[in-house]
Amino acid sequence: MKRTLFVLLAFIIMWPLLAYSGEYEVKGKAGGYTLEAKIDKNPPARGSNNLTIMMKDKASKPVTGAQVQVHYFMPSFPGKPPMMEYTATAQPVGDHYQAQMDLSMAGEWTVEIKVKHQRSLASTKFTFIVK
Repeated sequence: MKRTLFVLLAFIIMWPLLAYSGEYEVKGKAGGYTLEAKIDKNPPARGSNNLTIMMKDKASKPVTGAQVQVHYFMPSFPGKPPMMEYTATAQPVGDHYQAQMDLSMAGEWTVEIKVKHQRSLASTKFTFIVK
């Protein structure tokens, strides 16, 4: 009986730590670069979400001095334009880039990160669900 009570109490105490998910992370290729994107909420939520982008070269070294645009939208039905569509410019902060996305409603969102660095243009996309 004591053992069962102990296990139950330990579970109740540890549950908030187990439930915390950290950041939403994705990786993608954009031309010769690897982009690692992290959203501060996991899962991403309605309202303000902070996006951190790390851009790395083929040697896995951070790339600075790029222009980074974040285009995010809610896909629509085939042949129709996106329902909600926004663009944010990611600002350089040290060796990474930061942007803020305002996700106005629940549903599927697509994010396209476009980078311009030393005359090369590249992009990568990912999707997620906002509840």
